[in-house]
Amino acid sequence: RRYLPKLSPLLISMTLFIAILGITSLLGIHPEKSFWSTIRRFEGYLGFLHYFAYFILLLSILRTKKEWLWFFGLLVTTSIPLNILAFWRPDPIFIYADDPNRLMSTFGNPIPYGTFLLVAFFLSLLLAASFSRNLWKILYFIVALWNLVFLFLSANRGAWVGAAVGLSFLAITFFLFFRRYLFLRQRLVILGGICIVFTAFLAMILGFHFQILEQHIAWERYQQFTQSAISFQEERIGVWQVALRAWKESPLIGYGLESFAMTFPMFWTPDNQVPDTTFFDRAHNILLEMLISGGIFTLFLYLTVLATAFWILLKIPQKDRMFSIILTSLLLSYFIQSIFGIDVVVTSLLFFAILAYIHTFSSSIVVPFSTNFAHFSLPPRFIRIPHRKSISLLFLLPFAGSLIFFLNEPYWTHSRSLAQLRLAKNIQQQTDAFSSIPTYCAFSNALSLETCLFGIKWATAYVSSPSQTNTSVLRNSFLDALSLAKENLQDHRQIAELAFYPILLQAYQNFSQTSLQKSLFAQPIDEILQEAKNVNSLYPWIYLYGGTNALAQGNKQQARNLFDQATALTQNPLRTSQWEGEAFISRGNTSRGVEILRQGLLHTAPNITEQERIATIRRLIVLYGTSHNYPEVINLLEHQLKTAPFISPPPELYIWLSEAYDANRDVAAKERVLAELKKAYPEFAE
Repeated sequence: RRYLPKLSPLLISMTLFIAILGITSLLGIHPEKSFWSTIRRFEGYLGFLHYFAYFILLLSILRTKKEWLWFFGLLVTTSIPLNILAFWRPDPIFIYADDPNRLMSTFGNPIPYGTFLLVAFFLSLLLAASFSRNLWKILYFIVALWNLVFLFLSANRGAWVGAAVGLSFLAITFFLFFRRYLFLRQRLVILGGICIVFTAFLAMILGFHFQILEQHIAWERYQQFTQSAISFQEERIGVWQVALRAWKESPLIGYGLESFAMTFPMFWTPDNQVPDTTFFDRAHNILLEMLISGGIFTLFLYLTVLATAFWILLKIPQKDRMFSIILTSLLLSYFIQSIFGIDVVVTSLLFFAILAYIHTFSSSIVVPFSTNFAHFSLPPRFIRIPHRKSISLLFLLPFAGSLIFFLNEPYWTHSRSLAQLRLAKNIQQQTDAFSSIPTYCAFSNALSLETCLFGIKWATAYVSSPSQTNTSVLRNSFLDALSLAKENLQDHRQIAELAFYPILLQAYQNFSQTSLQKSLFAQPIDEILQEAKNVNSLYPWIYLYGGTNALAQGNKQQARNLFDQATALTQNPLRTSQWEGEAFISRGNTSRGVEILRQGLLHTAPNITEQERIATIRRLIVLYGTSHNYPEVINLLEHQLKTAPFISPPPELYIWLSEAYDANRDVAAKERVLAELKKAYPEFAE
């Protein structure tokens, strides 16, 4: 009984929060998905039930300072090898499920990693303050600085903002409450430590800026962060705008957990800062996430949990004031970074662990962090279980195990099938791995539909590649999956994410081009586009796909109308010309496609990005290069260097032009272009 959780305002508010989250998810737009979540995240209501059980477990078992020291000490110590592993050895465990390219460049998935370092930093300070021996204090201060350096290298901008706010609060409150107890030497040491941290940070920034340090993704993210802060132009702001529009349609109970992927496309508009090909399944703001998941009631209870935690820390006795300040800084920094990011399993476990420790300060049975190392303990009692209870226990344990297995078995099976598909290295392995996908496409639940569409996405490259079409088994299986997936999207549109539609459209178009049976797939493509229009007819990609499909059927006038509609929505004629040009090229009319791409480069609309212009130029160089038409390459690049609306012509243009002159055996022109390159970009002097 002594291990039963003691009632406290925090436990009560947490229980109410979990309860209302379950009710709003049950009443949401898709209760099944709200409860089970997706293979990509597994963070539905079942996940929150596990977090709540974890919270109860920690506050019930970790009852003394020594036990919490071990727990936090192990957690902080984990950050040391994790940082070394992330920096020196990019490992598959850091790969984000939807983006295999996010490896060492951003330390795998930077969101949980940066947040973990943020928590580890403040816990290191907490541990340093809890020990009386200077050796342990110095050790944990070193670990705190270690985590602070890697926090910057993690490239997590939300964690940077959280750390800045938390550190500022810690420094200000520390001097407010403890200045009278500090000797001059102690004040100078603390101020010196703060100056060292800021000097090191400034030195890293200057080192990256003047290229003294090797360029790192953290520097690029820092530049993006400062530019976004100045111009107030950021995709995340666009996501927040969409989330607010969605919440206004259901302000009281929201839409349920895991619903943002379905609601986001409904409220996106062309004037939004989020590109029309980007789909978000999270609001990237914890307050908006609570509003979308459970409306105003869920947000109120979430804020009540936080307010209760801050109130408990405020009531901590004077002797433990230092720990109160550090914990308040930690909780504040975590909340600030959550406003700019998302919670995943790792960060949620950290958050609930912090709340579990804060709960202990409101219980009279625990001994919080203090100089007193008294360990609360009682001799264990071995209770003899009655015979009837033993039989019941023997029956319930296998039953509970079987129930857990059968409830989770679909997720294990589906995720294993997708893993095998992604790891396939040849056509035979791909065929074997894909054999189960059509079976999933036959079912209409969210789990099967997700598995089906991502299976189709990862198999499209194999099926559409000319060198991989020597097997009819995979092609026939792929066609079955496409047909079943299309029927499911039409019959159960309310459970599908709009992000699934481009996957299916791309698969149909790639397969039709490879099989040279465009007319066979024209109707399915039009049907999918109509279903997408029913969700939100303002998406330009709908008309781009439609124009490509119409042109494939030889209907040039319809294609022209659809491409004009896409341009009207995007105000980006170059993007439309890219689609139209590629559509002509896929039909074998390369000369017309090249002409359209060249015409697209003449436009100077403000919505045309430099990356899009460079991509079009690169594509034209490839097309001219297939026929060794180097004079046209030279003409194209010379014209772009003189007339294109670049702030400064990118170095790629000079390099490509020098290579074209070299292929055309014009050495003098090549040297001239290289001299211009070195003048514009001195770093290319070598």
